[in-house]
Amino acid sequence: MQERNDAISIYKAAVDAVQPARLLPEYVQFRNNELNIADRYIQLTNQQHIYIIGAGKAAAAMAQVTEQILGKIITEGFIVTKYNHALPLLIISHMEAAHPVPDENSLQAAERTKAILQKATEADIIICLLSGGASSLLESIPASISLQAIKQLFQQLLNSGANIAEMNTVRKHLSTIKGGQLLRYAPASTWFSFIISDVPGDNPEVIAGGPTTADTSTFEEAIQIIYKYKLQQKIPTSVIHHLENGRKGLLPETVKNGDPVLKNVHNIIIGSNAIALRAAVSKATELGYHTLIHESNLKEDAAIASRDF
Repeated sequence: MQERNDAISIYKAAVDAVQPARLLPEYVQFRNNELNIADRYIQLTNQQHIYIIGAGKAAAAMAQVTEQILGKIITEGFIVTKYNHALPLLIISHMEAAHPVPDENSLQAAERTKAILQKATEADIIICLLSGGASSLLESIPASISLQAIKQLFQQLLNSGANIAEMNTVRKHLSTIKGGQLLRYAPASTWFSFIISDVPGDNPEVIAGGPTTADTSTFEEAIQIIYKYKLQQKIPTSVIHHLENGRKGLLPETVKNGDPVLKNVHNIIIGSNAIALRAAVSKATELGYHTLIHESNLKEDAAIASRDF
């Protein structure tokens, strides 16, 4: 019984360590009209606006903490989270959408997000709150592809055994906001993206589909992944045609390093599996256990990975 109670205590310590209420106040403070954000000090003027956007399973909790820190200096905000994950918010608007396969609300959430971004000017600050699940919860798709086609693709990718980086390579090239493209809706503003990672390696390109980061993946790689997992006969032809047109250079690529939209963007990972593991180790040591962190990133089938572990 004691071992069970200890295991629960260790688990809770890991979870508590990556709660937004613990993470965000380390990166955002406001005092005497000065915004201290990610170690940058900004003296706010009456002409500056602060816009909050966000998506993910932890987005509501992140927004709640952001409201507590910044309060009435927030000009406007909107976040989207998973069904049954909403929390009371006073300033920032919110809605719920589907995960892991997008729905109509996912599209509406993207439109509401873009509408806020298009108000932002060069003087303004955008705070973007991202966590796992955002690539489904916030979605904007090309006009040539239907939501049903995207839903079918997402489900086939989930069933295929593709890892999260591969899945998001395909998703980014069937979206108008992933792979850094969200930045194009407010290219002159200063961005701060606070990210809670849910992927092995904590690569910002992969987390949430990388809507505010440069993307090194290509249409060519997206097509290769479709063929690698033999999905070409299982997904709508509109998806294949879009990717093929992109590979031929007929469609714009995702945002690459050197793009001007990246000039004033700061992507900060504030929470990760590593932080949770360190907290678990600390608690286990406190309880008298010898500890070892398994250094390998386990990516394969759960049954196989658990045996390896």
